[in-house]
Amino acid sequence: MRDYVTCDVFTTHRFGGNPLAVVLQAEDLSDEQMLSITREFNYSETTFVLPPQNPKHSCRLRIFTPGGELPFAGHPTVGTAFVLANTGAFSSDVQTLVLEETVGPVSVRINRQADGQVSECVFTSPRNPVSRVQLLAPAQAATLLSLPLRAIGTLPIAPWSCGLAFLIIPLASQQALSDCLFDTNVWKTTLKDRWAQKVYPIFIDAAKRKVHTRMFMMMGSNPIEDPATGSAAAALAGYLAAHIETRPGYYDWNIVQGEKMGRTSCISLRFKWIEGQAQEVQIGGACIAVMRGQLAV
Repeated sequence: MRDYVTCDVFTTHRFGGNPLAVVLQAEDLSDEQMLSITREFNYSETTFVLPPQNPKHSCRLRIFTPGGELPFAGHPTVGTAFVLANTGAFSSDVQTLVLEETVGPVSVRINRQADGQVSECVFTSPRNPVSRVQLLAPAQAATLLSLPLRAIGTLPIAPWSCGLAFLIIPLASQQALSDCLFDTNVWKTTLKDRWAQKVYPIFIDAAKRKVHTRMFMMMGSNPIEDPATGSAAAALAGYLAAHIETRPGYYDWNIVQGEKMGRTSCISLRFKWIEGQAQEVQIGGACIAVMRGQLAV
């Protein structure tokens, strides 16, 4: 028997945000067992906590989707840190956890309220955002999202990654974002074999430094929409640094996702602008516990 905790990430309300299952004491589970457990939970991701390989770090973390293992993901990083900080695995005096993910060590800052309860977990991206040349014409983007061409914004369509690649498609209005319908047939002919296969349409409210987003992807043969995608928010820092911000300094943005799904998520983004590039990218948000139990495995 081993303990597990589920939580909703990037929200303060149960059944909002993005759900996550965290399996504790996972050191003697095989890869096959981890994948089977992940498929049993059937969340977008499940994490498995193991002893660290480096004793200076907090733990080793493996992240699985029903389709396989990921090197890095944002909401599992935030949610796992929240669970570890809240279950007494570490002293309440500990302000930073270092999670050994496949992409590398990921530092997570634990913010607490006056009563000691965790208010927010903030991770520093292990990589700075990078982009590649990956052309998708505005007309193709419109067809991919079942939108008229006028709904596509004037900023460039571009792929960005901090470990997972997303094709960022700027839209002209928040209504256009709400109207998106992911066309899997168009995806198969335009993105299936490309570097950035995950689709991240966005509407930028530059005056408020707020971005409304959605994220579509294929999981096997099934299309899914994600209510909160921390790794996409980290990648978005690169896009904002390249196309919106123009002066050196630190910038704070709020990312809102999951509205159309009824699971509104709020993600905080901070990055340092240097010569058109984003560095020191930080992603954070609140979490709330939902279930606790034991696995008979």
